[in-house]
Amino acid sequence: MENNNNQAFGEKFQRQVTENSHLARALEYYQEKEYATAKMFLEMVVKEDPTADVYHLLAMVEQNEGELAQAVIWLNSALKIEPNSPDLYNTLGDLLMKGKKYQKAINAFEQTLKFQPDHPDARYNIGASLMRLKKYEAAEKNLRKVLEEQPNHIGALQNLSLALKELDFQQESLDTSKRLLAIQESEVACNNHGTILKEMNRKEEALKYFERAIELNPKYAAAYCNVGLMMLELEEPELAITHYKYAITLDDQDPEFYHNLAFAYFAANRYGEGWDVFRHRKLVKNVCGYTGKPEWEGGPLEGKRLLVTAEQGLGDEIMFASTIPDLSKEDGDITLQCDPRLADIYQRSFPGVTILGVERKDIDRSMENDYENAIGDFPRFYRRTLDDFPIRDGYLNADSQKVAVWKEKLDQCGEGLKIGLCWSSGMAAKIRKHQLTSISTVSHFYPLLNIPEVIIISLQYTDVTEELKIVKEETGKEIVVIDGINMKNDQDELAALMVALDLTISVHTAVLQMAAAVKGANVWAIPAFISPFHRLMKSPVPNDVDDKKRGDVEKMTGQVAVAASILTKATKQVDPAKWITEISNQEVEDGRLYPAV
Repeated sequence: MENNNNQAFGEKFQRQVTENSHLARALEYYQEKEYATAKMFLEMVVKEDPTADVYHLLAMVEQNEGELAQAVIWLNSALKIEPNSPDLYNTLGDLLMKGKKYQKAINAFEQTLKFQPDHPDARYNIGASLMRLKKYEAAEKNLRKVLEEQPNHIGALQNLSLALKELDFQQESLDTSKRLLAIQESEVACNNHGTILKEMNRKEEALKYFERAIELNPKYAAAYCNVGLMMLELEEPELAITHYKYAITLDDQDPEFYHNLAFAYFAANRYGEGWDVFRHRKLVKNVCGYTGKPEWEGGPLEGKRLLVTAEQGLGDEIMFASTIPDLSKEDGDITLQCDPRLADIYQRSFPGVTILGVERKDIDRSMENDYENAIGDFPRFYRRTLDDFPIRDGYLNADSQKVAVWKEKLDQCGEGLKIGLCWSSGMAAKIRKHQLTSISTVSHFYPLLNIPEVIIISLQYTDVTEELKIVKEETGKEIVVIDGINMKNDQDELAALMVALDLTISVHTAVLQMAAAVKGANVWAIPAFISPFHRLMKSPVPNDVDDKKRGDVEKMTGQVAVAASILTKATKQVDPAKWITEISNQEVEDGRLYPAV
């Protein structure tokens, strides 16, 4: 609306301008971007002659002043006068989009199309709003309609490419991105093209496009962040740190930049600096739910009350709870709020700490506390160097009676080593997109099924009936599904089961976190990518085998197969130290050990 305002508002508006000196002056000041003065004159006009066009212009003034809510009010006033105006509805939609009220924006744009089906922008705006709502299938349909009429629409091509990427149509996403680049080689287009290539594991090509984006715009922060991601994956954490820090100098308001910088510090073994930066996670909505009460920053806690709240997912709660024994030594009155599923095992494991097994939203805010911290705050105090990570046999105590029951149940499965397998994660985070998530991954573990002395127990909490049918058809062997436990909700039972098992093999999910945390459980982590947090999530005893190369699943499972073969020759009493020794003797590479939190 900045340019050609007279044309935008039409001939009727021009007559109003000619006839009303206040309106003429308002328009003049608006075009000169003197919005406060323009608003003053428009408010005079409203009192004299409140027309839809005047309200429309008032809305534009408020928008430019950053007052989106008031702009919407003026637009709605305009629509009361002209309820069938597609332009008013389209402007209203634009304002709602800017205010991040995307569903309401979609409703407005649909009204635009109702009164003007061939409107040049409304359909695209619907698609763009659906992208913001992460409704990718619906977005794809609308964006394709735009491209049918406007094949070279830059925004539609860009958003369609991103939608296809999210829907996992990687090649079509890449092809669409190439179409866009052929029309316009912008820094945004190059950066998005790089992200697609990165998810296709074409790292070198991806890096070239991120670097090209920087060439086109040396101040483009997102591209520096993506170069940092590539450096981290290429195990160049110091270079990653350099790029993330520069991205922050360009845009210090994006929490993702700080989050990635923290991970780079972890990867570089610079834990203290990493935890200090990790505090920025609180800028992300719903990560911590921090209420603004004073935080404990170290120092004496005697005579003070501290509320520790859960954050992020179940696995994160379990991981960060490893610092609770350290915190307990501070002699404060400590209340630990946790997911209700963890209450029983926490009460057993953390004597002297009051356990509050409720959802974060259900915390009784009438409690009088001197401090309130999210549980992820405490590694900053207790894990600042690698030497601060204790070597210990877990920090959570399973119910011994439940362990005994599970050992009896497992014995009924037959003779041999009982190995629990969790091969997929429900985590939707982009960084886990290439993790072990399908039946194709299970096939990598077929050598384990072919060892007569090994019985594989499913630790998946989702329905994997169809996957297990395929395993049976292809191998003639079964992955056992046991009754009497809900893997997702019965965390106390799950902990007991993991102690009863001879070994748990898991991708990075809450199953792994529990196995690594509970005393007496033996666990191998099977990641498809390298995460700096691996050091924080490892088994409390040195029995964790990691894969050095992202996505090198076959090599990694070869290690597992060798180890399992060795184990079948050993006694039923599992000796993790012996596993590691034997694997080393077999010259199996990349078996790296990390302490637990």
